[in-house]
Amino acid sequence: MSDEKLKVIDLLGSHIETMPEDIGNLKELETLCLQNSKIKELPKSIVKLDKLVVLDLWRALSFERLPQNIGEMKNLEAIKVEGTQIEILPESIGDCESLKVLDLKGTN
Repeated sequence: MSDEKLKVIDLLGSHIETMPEDIGNLKELETLCLQNSKIKELPKSIVKLDKLVVLDLWRALSFERLPQNIGEMKNLEAIKVEGTQIEILPESIGDCESLKVLDLKGTN
């Protein structure tokens, strides 16, 4: 990904199954919306997104797990995983200092 000033990525309803590893280079990204997409997992580099505030995976029916080191995302305020295949949350989620919303409705 080349636009390092990008603040929002909205892939609502897309057929994307994976994100490129270099998404972690988008240092200004604040919102990642993958609602109702076919995404299965996020790349490990996602935790490099220091300014990410919203991670929205609402109804991404194939999504199975959050990164184990998600706790490194200190500015993350909202994680929306309603309607996903998530069964277990990573222990590090408790280290998300700014987390205000954790939407788990309809998960496994």
